[in-house]
Parts: sequence; C-alpha cells; structure tokens
Amino acid sequence: MTITVKPDFEDFPGIVVIEPTGDPNWKAGVLGLRGRHLLGSKANVYYPPVSAADPSLTGSSAPEDATRPSYLNAIYSSAAQDGAIGDTMTGTLFACRLNPVIPPGITGTNLGVINSSQTLTGGGGDVLTLYQIEEIDLDGNEVLTIDTTGGPVQINLINATDTQHVVLRDNAKILNIRTDDKPPQVGDLRILNRGNGGFTLFDQSCIQGAFIWSRIDEIRFLTSGPGCPGGQNTNIEGVVWVEAILSSKNAATNRNTNYLGVTTALNDTTITPGATSGIAVPEDLSSMSDLFRYIGWPARFRFGVVKNWQRVNL
Repeated sequence: MTITVKPDFEDFPGIVVIEPTGDPNWKAGVLGLRGRHLLGSKANVYYPPVSAADPSLTGSSAPEDATRPSYLNAIYSSAAQDGAIGDTMTGTLFACRLNPVIPPGITGTNLGVINSSQTLTGGGGDVLTLYQIEEIDLDGNEVLTIDTTGGPVQINLINATDTQHVVLRDNAKILNIRTDDKPPQVGDLRILNRGNGGFTLFDQSCIQGAFIWSRIDEIRFLTSGPGCPGGQNTNIEGVVWVEAILSSKNAATNRNTNYLGVTTALNDTTITPGATSGIAVPEDLSSMSDLFRYIGWPARFRFGVVKNWQRVNL
C-alpha cells in the first residue's frame, strides 16, 4: 500500500514575537496589535508573556474562548483601551516564549541600497540564491520584485545606512512572484534581518509572499490601509518571526504605552484613524518545514489518502 505523508502544521507559529536579549532597559518582545487584522488559520501567535500587558497569562486562547478578551488585552488589542473593534485574529494566541536563531551562513552578493524598482531572480533550483542588501527604501509605486520561478531567494539585510533596514511608503511593494502559473511559496522568499534596524510600513505598502525573521528589531505598522494584491486587508502576507510588532494608535484616547522604553518611540504617538490592515499567514506552509529546527518544533507528520494498493494472497 502506498499512502501520502505530509508535515503536520497544526498550531504552527505563523507569527512569533521574540523575547528581547541583551539590554534590559529596552522593553521589546511586544505585540502591539491595536486592532490590526491577523488572518488565516495558520496565523497562530506566540509571544513572550513577560513583555505583554498582562504577564500572568501563560496558556493559550483560541477564537471564541472565554479567555480571549484577556489575551487580546495582553497584546494591546482590547476594545476598551486600544481601539480594537472585536477580535481581529483568526488564529490561536500562545503566551509562550520562542527564540528562533538562524545561523549567519553565507551572505551572498552585496547589492547595497535599493531605492528604486528592480527585479531579483532565483536560479539555483532547490538551492537558495543569496543576496545582501544594506537598505530597502521605496516609495510611490516602486516595487522590488523577487522572481522565485527558478528557485528560492534569501535576502540578508546588513549594515543599515539609516535606522531602518526596510522603509516602504505610498504604494511601494516587495513581491514574491512566479512566471510559470504556479503560486509563489512563502518559504521561497526569505528576508533575514542580520543587523540593528527594523521594518517600517506606511500608507498602503506591502510585503507579499515572504518569510521575515528579525531577532533584534521590530516591524512598525504605520499604514492607513491594505496594500497587497489579492484583496485581503493586509500589508504583509507571509510568516513573521520578529522581535516586536508595533502598530499606530487608532485614536488619541487609546492606551498610550511606550513599548520600547525610549522617548522617541514612534508608534506611541502616531495616530492612524480606523487603520486595521495587518498580516495574513498563507495556508500552504510546506516550503517552511526546514525551518522547524530553529524553533525546536517537533517534526510531526500526518498520513493522507491511499494512492494505490495491491492485494496479496498468503
């Protein structure tokens, strides 16, 4: 008998907020959702309870659970204090520390600063094509296109010339595409932040089809609406493992929290009325299975359908 066997992605960490290490004066490791949408059945969130608004929570909470309001408050997404309109998440919240560390390895061709539209290609078959980029700074309708038809691509962000490695304004986008009529795979575009500089998204910008890892810096949602092609209420579509996810306030009266412990915390003072666009985690995560080892995730497999069988007489 021949049957299909597939990796089991149940409870997979589609979004990980990494507990900070080093300077204890910086309170990062925070998910400041502020009512932003986290979409998809794999949009499960793992956050360190020590950095949450309520560090007493150490379990998990799925949609419709009685504990859900308490967990939403812990990630700064309560209706009373943060301007959230109901539960804007579709996954399970886990108050559980994960600390994925991806070794440096080879960094690839250095492309310097990217500040205009261009296309990068993967041509290594199953082997990652590697690039180094110092900074991505796009605005208007500029697009950094990564064509993964010929193979996966890994971008290593290094030595930011500004305080941020990635800044997207207006309708600027980073897109994972294929030209062979097959859908792009999230594991085929890997953006790994190796330096001290985060991601800031403004307006209706988008990063689509990417795995984003940033162990020592955050993503800042200062967007005013969705920007990704496809019609979802999103500015990022992919898997996100970062030190913090911080969102602008919906109104001046919402909870004012200095997540980072510094006076220049941009997200504490910026107000974007009614903004709810956020992150969607794709359903197909088969291209991510090799990354399990970086989070200590047990390799689990699920038996599927019978492909063929043959009767044997004994």
